[in-house]
Amino acid sequence: MKVINLLLIVFVLGLSACTFHHEKGTAKNPIAVSLIPAKDTRSLLVSAEEFTRWMEKETGWKFEVSVPHAYVAVVEALGSSRADIAFLNTTAYVMAHEKYQVEAQFISLGKDGSTTYRGQFIARKDSSVKKLADIAGKKIAYVDPTSASGYLLPAYQLKQLGIQPKEKVFAGKHDSVVIMVYQKQVDVGATYHAPPEDGVNQDARRLIRTQFPDVDETIQILDFTIPFPNDAIVFRKGLDPEMKKKLAEAMLKWTKTPEGAVTLKALNNSTGIKPVQGSDYEDARKLLQVMKSELL
Repeated sequence: MKVINLLLIVFVLGLSACTFHHEKGTAKNPIAVSLIPAKDTRSLLVSAEEFTRWMEKETGWKFEVSVPHAYVAVVEALGSSRADIAFLNTTAYVMAHEKYQVEAQFISLGKDGSTTYRGQFIARKDSSVKKLADIAGKKIAYVDPTSASGYLLPAYQLKQLGIQPKEKVFAGKHDSVVIMVYQKQVDVGATYHAPPEDGVNQDARRLIRTQFPDVDETIQILDFTIPFPNDAIVFRKGLDPEMKKKLAEAMLKWTKTPEGAVTLKALNNSTGIKPVQGSDYEDARKLLQVMKSELL
């Protein structure tokens, strides 16, 4: 009996070892890509299908894309090697770098090649909230505790101005914040901002325009936050150097294709990417430390 049990243990360990040692990039051990849940999960995954097809054809490797339930879940996935690549907002990147030495590979580009963005405060046009001072005593919706544009920047700004909301809630996604404001569940919201294109708003309001066509006429921007470095595309620590090089080259090439440009905008609202060093986010790290000490 003992011999049988021993054989079973050896057999199970052998299977585990075989599973563990599947080569990265194969069907049984695909390159795992994580996206932050800043938008509707289904739409993100649909957009990511084009990215996956192109990358698999370009590199010969298999990819798998996921959208964890929260920003911090993406960070933990990188730390436990359940994610090899991630599209991270700046706050989550700084957290992942400090905790797991995650490497920033690219910074996202905004309109006209800008490398910074701002958050915005929004409210219904028929609301009594017309300026930041009016937020005092009101209910505000933020995105996520680790979202710079959707929490840290606007909350820090209100604190510096001595404006105290009555209640705050975290909606989880930028589009959810806009919906809460639109449906009068909250008085004001905080989301990312993007400049208009050809007279059409490209900020977070556009995320619900199909569902609520009158969103631009119903909701207005009250004010903006200070600028902050754009999102990063990162690689986990320990990823094979040659694989990282090939992945980086393929991703940069992908963003320069017409399909890639469209998909990139759908994934993280950027117009392109450029190589970046972790040190380029040093000012962001310092600012986040100040904001966290003030907010937490």
